[in-house]
Amino acid sequence: MWGNLIIIGSIIWAIAGVYFIYTLGAAIITWQWKQFWIALLLFIFISLVQIVLAALAES
Repeated sequence: MWGNLIIIGSIIWAIAGVYFIYTLGAAIITWQWKQFWIALLLFIFISLVQIVLAALAES
């Protein structure tokens, strides 16, 4: 069960990473930083969820 959640979370984490890179480029080009901060917070949140899931899977 935990393995499936980690796989799904990893896919979502990769998508969030790509979105973060996209918004970083868009923020530099257009000087619109709101979307960048939202993407950064989303990426950090999903990273923390992955850490928690990995810890739960080992216990």
